[in-house]
Formats: sequence, structure tokens, C-alpha cells
Amino acid sequence: MSRTIKHEYRNMLHTALVMDCAISAMALGDALMGGDVISGQLLRERLEVELRLLDDLAWAPDAARDHFELTLSDDQLARAARRLHCVGADLVAEYNATDVDQRTVEIEAGREVGLKVVLLTHHLLRDIDASDARPKEVC
Repeated sequence: MSRTIKHEYRNMLHTALVMDCAISAMALGDALMGGDVISGQLLRERLEVELRLLDDLAWAPDAARDHFELTLSDDQLARAARRLHCVGADLVAEYNATDVDQRTVEIEAGREVGLKVVLLTHHLLRDIDASDARPKEVC
């Protein structure tokens, strides 16, 4: 089933998605260099779905469309949404773990994006299947 999201929601997902793709790509390189084939294969599977989602959301950070069609299967979209839910939760956790006087503009912005991504992915998962509304992956 194809879904369409508005530009503002796309921007939130795009930010979290690009962050996670970059981190996953570095982890994939480490796994390959260290000979960890199983971790490498798992990361490739994650990146494959996330890069397909990036195709849907447009690679450029400033895409000018009003709406974006999500063409992933429900299963793939649910996996990506669960992962991005964890990315959002990590951004909020980083904010909460930082002393008030040490919080930078980037950490403040990360918290805002993280909260929005957590809410958006929760609603997206609920839309895919009400019984699958909570992330199955441990964040």
C-alpha cells in the first residue's frame, strides 16, 4: 500500500534517516574491515531498506515537493519506521543525559527532531497495523 506524507513530516524523517544511514555505513565499514560477515549482512539489509526510503523522500535535504509518496512495502516501511523511532528516542535520550549548562544548540535541535520523529513513526506504525504500533527493536 502506497502512502503519501507532507513536506514537513518528510523533513523530520529525512533528518533522522540521513543520520542513521551515515552511522550504519560507518558500522558496515567496520564490520567488513573486521571480518564480521553476519553484522555486515544485517547492516546491508538495514541500509538497503533505508536507502529505498531515502529514494522516496528525495536525497536532497531541501526537496521542493509538497508531498512524498512512500513506496516501500508495509513490512519494509514498518522496519524502517521502527529503526527511525529508535533514532528519535536516542536523540531525546542524548538531550536528557546532557547537563543543562552543557546543552548546545545542536543538542536542543536534536531533541526537537527526536520528539517529532518518535511521534511520527508511532503514527506511521499505527497506520500500517494497529497491532504493530510499538517498536519491536530495543532502542
